[in-house]
Parts: sequence; structure tokens; C-alpha cells
Amino acid sequence: MDTSAKYHKMGLLLGILRPSEVQIWVDEQISKEGAPSEILIELAFVGNNINELISLLSQIETDTDDYVVVKQLLAEIKDEDILDIKFCRRLADSLFNLYVQNDYEAPEELAEIAFFDDSYELADKGLYGSIDSWHSEFKSFVGSFKAS
Repeated sequence: MDTSAKYHKMGLLLGILRPSEVQIWVDEQISKEGAPSEILIELAFVGNNINELISLLSQIETDTDDYVVVKQLLAEIKDEDILDIKFCRRLADSLFNLYVQNDYEAPEELAEIAFFDDSYELADKGLYGSIDSWHSEFKSFVGSFKAS
């Protein structure tokens, strides 16, 4: 699978990718290019500083739609991560933030990202549903991208 700077930037923003995975991609890009760009060279020296990685990756132009990348990233979430409710909670919050940044619009298959954040809060406060049912629904949502 071909990945891009946007894929790695969004993977970091959503907490799906780790800085070490980005560094592997950067090393591969540098190896492929005869004269790597200044940004790639800077990325190679950033290390684990997530904010700096995101900042530099944002400077690399890509025209891929955010939600195309999100679907790809959701399909690649590790099983141990999806079983971790704290990971899922952070991911739901990050997906909602992405939804807001995209003017409260999402494709139909991702429409649920508008509600997972609020439904967690309601379950956490004991107002509607339970945390376990929320987690089960969220795992099912993410799993729907693994199958596609």
C-alpha cells in the first residue's frame, strides 16, 4: 500500500500511528529519492516529537481527501489498540475534531464520528447507555473498515 505524508500526519493526529512508524516511512522516502527534500531531511532528525512531526508533514503537499485517509487508517488499527477503551475514547474525540475541522461534514460511512464523542459522555455520566455498550459499538464501527 502506498502511503503519503497526509496518511502519516493524520495517523499521528488520530493516535493510530506512532512516531517510530513515521520515521520508518521517512527513511524509506529518503532512500528512494536521489536528492531528498529539505523537509524529509528535517523529518529524519525530529525523532519522537509528535507536534514537530505533524508540523513538518503538513508542509508536504498532498491532494488526498481527509476521509479517504481516515478510512485507510481505521482499517489498519491494531487489535490490541481497539480493545483498549482509553485508546478508543481518544480516537473518538480525535475523529470528532476532524469532523468539526471539515465543517461538520463526513461521508455516509463515517457519519457516526459525529456522535461517538457525545455518546461516550452520556454513557460516562450514566445518562444513556453504558461504557461497555459504547465500546462495543465503537469496535463494530472500526471493524466495518477492516472488512472493506
